[in-house]
Amino acid sequence: MGQSHILGRSGDGLRCTGGAICDYLAPMSPKAFGVGLCFIASIAFGQVSVSSVRVAVGDTERVSVGYAHGLICDDVAIVGVSLESGKTANLLVVTGKQPGQTTCRAGTGESGPQVTVTIVVTAKRAPTRPTPPSAEP
Repeated sequence: MGQSHILGRSGDGLRCTGGAICDYLAPMSPKAFGVGLCFIASIAFGQVSVSSVRVAVGDTERVSVGYAHGLICDDVAIVGVSLESGKTANLLVVTGKQPGQTTCRAGTGESGPQVTVTIVVTAKRAPTRPTPPSAEP
């Protein structure tokens, strides 16, 4: 059976009883503890996510970004980007401009979901032509 850990407030800061976890938390200020807890909660509740997409020059791909609003990209010379409203989620629309790699983030507000998307733009492949049937004499 596991050991119980209790974390609470006392007049002089955090009070913890229950072993090794207390050795870790005891020197932490209440403010630092709160900030850490908020960070962990934001990850646990899906507020920050990371995705990647490959697109060829001239092609367009769409990436679901949930309910993220606002958009910022590192290098718009490599990609053309926009946000569209979808039926169940917002979509990051990515069009390749030139080969390279960049990062975009949908969700620029202080609260709400944020999705970071790494975009790799590849050179456009030459279209393959079907080989005509050979005529035998």
